[in-house]
Amino acid sequence: MKKILPITIVLIILCLGAIYQNNSNLNLVVFKLTNKNEIKEGDLVYRVSLFSIFPVGEAVFFNKEIQEYEGKKVYYLRADAKTISIPSVFFSASVVLGSYIDMQDNNPLLFKQRIKISGKPDVAKEITYDQKNGIMSIAGVERSILPNTQDFLSVIFNLRKMDLSKTTDFDMNINTNQKNYALKGKVTPREILVNNKTYKAYIINADISRRDKNPYHKSKITIELLSDKENIPVIIRVFTAGALINAKLVQIK
Repeated sequence: MKKILPITIVLIILCLGAIYQNNSNLNLVVFKLTNKNEIKEGDLVYRVSLFSIFPVGEAVFFNKEIQEYEGKKVYYLRADAKTISIPSVFFSASVVLGSYIDMQDNNPLLFKQRIKISGKPDVAKEITYDQKNGIMSIAGVERSILPNTQDFLSVIFNLRKMDLSKTTDFDMNINTNQKNYALKGKVTPREILVNNKTYKAYIINADISRRDKNPYHKSKITIELLSDKENIPVIIRVFTAGALINAKLVQIK
């Protein structure tokens, strides 16, 4: 009995380490995708885990569409996320995000968000952006925004379109609530070898903080991307409120 306990602890640690590597190692994730011939354009499906170990949900970033908004053609972006079956026994939640993007400057014109949490009323939010006049409107309340203010989906969209080979750092404005936030990041190029093929990749390390220097609203985000026709986010890690959330690309439909 005395020997079984330490052996069990070692096995658990090894298993957790293997799961962490499986969710966090860029080479391993790309290896699985290439075996499915799935390095392509399409809907990006992510498995979401807590601390890069415990699976908690799934998220899908749908491929952009061209739609009409206020009489002109725009890009429409959508992302859905939900808890998976095991956590849903205790807690279930889902979120649907939608963003209408100006095709000329890739800035958002309208952002929609709907959150469902078990046992609570649904929460819906709609934001319109007047980028020219530096104003956004939420439920009839207007707030000042900075030039080229982004929402969550347009940030990812712009990073996917960015020429990372010519970028060493960037600074974006974000506002989807009340306060203006900054997304400041640095870009590091790298190459990975998978199945005897070299892929160009980039690592983005960024900080999210309030423009008014409030010290209590800060998060860190790391995005590992493959550079193809456009940048494909393969692994996204967000550290916020003491928790590490990891999203690993598992399928491109």
